[in-house]
Amino acid sequence: MMASSYSAGRTTAEAMPAGFTNGGRAPLPGAQLAGIGVYRGVVVPLALGTAMPRLNERVLSDGYFGAPGAAGTVADAAFRESGGSFRLSFDVLPVLVNPDPVYDRRSPGPGELEPLVRRALETWAREANLAAYDNNGADGIAGSADDDGVLDVVWVMVEAPQPIAPFTIPNGFELVSKGRRLRTGPVQVLGAPGGVLPDLRLPLDQLLATLGIGPTERFFPSGYPRTLSSLGRARLGWLPARRSGDQRDGALADGEAVVVALSDLSIDAGFWLVERTKDHVFTSRVALRPDRFYQVTDSTNWIRGSEQVLPLSYHLGLRGPTVTVRWEAAAAAPSIRGAGSDVVNERAALGRVAGAVRDAAPETATGYRWLRIGSDSVRVAVGGAPLALP
Repeated sequence: MMASSYSAGRTTAEAMPAGFTNGGRAPLPGAQLAGIGVYRGVVVPLALGTAMPRLNERVLSDGYFGAPGAAGTVADAAFRESGGSFRLSFDVLPVLVNPDPVYDRRSPGPGELEPLVRRALETWAREANLAAYDNNGADGIAGSADDDGVLDVVWVMVEAPQPIAPFTIPNGFELVSKGRRLRTGPVQVLGAPGGVLPDLRLPLDQLLATLGIGPTERFFPSGYPRTLSSLGRARLGWLPARRSGDQRDGALADGEAVVVALSDLSIDAGFWLVERTKDHVFTSRVALRPDRFYQVTDSTNWIRGSEQVLPLSYHLGLRGPTVTVRWEAAAAAPSIRGAGSDVVNERAALGRVAGAVRDAAPETATGYRWLRIGSDSVRVAVGGAPLALP
């Protein structure tokens, strides 16, 4: 029999890609926060110009930043996409106003806006105890001995007559609040021109950056039935992922992903990632970038009653080794099965070049093989002279 390039029955332990995920309990390289945890953030609204602000604490707290369970909010989106692993709540402070009429006519750029953001945070550091938002220690008590003096989750929502592009102040600011020295983590700045709140993908994009997920790792294409990618969620520990071949039946359970190794790259350089969410299957062809972030090069989503063939060699495509992800209409779960042999197997390689392999004969005692492909006979020599066809 042909040696399969993929076997759902393998039980030997095989390594996941190095650095792909740490399970979410610790921050990814370069990240400020771990993917699994409970965090309390602070939102500072800042209004520029002479117009009366339209946004207030209630609109921002209840209707935009929110809490888990408040549909359509930042906190609820993170909670749902993480399967409850990432719990984020916010306090929204009262609106600060800078009524300079110059902002009625033009929008400040980041270089001009950054000092305004600093002044807003320094104002609240004097007026309130911002140590309440330093809460990343194990005891869950803000400002206790096991906290690190960093305000991990800070957003500034700028309402102005003119549009303001979102940006991040990566190094944050030093603050003194109620006699305690603090530092902010990255400060996320969002614009709300005329009081119109931005699409939730913008703050989610900033949040994922803080969690160490690169720009090419964060989102599915628009129109998918969910927003955050399998890749980003698996890296954060929000989506359980395993290496293919470590379950006997090869079935894909709801809410898990499988890493399928390629034949022409090391597992650390690229792989397929297959996720099942209820009746949907998402497949992502993943490659490691020079900047050490991953990038999805192919992405597909489909439903029960369908199948997809995944090439394991992009040099040969479907002519090389493949696996098939199939979900029969009556089956309880999708299955992942080998659909070819290793590229070093001459019978399979030649068969994929010319079509389906038929009438394949076993290897002879002298080391020769022959194939009958379609209506043409092809002689193959493993060593020595070609074998005469019968």
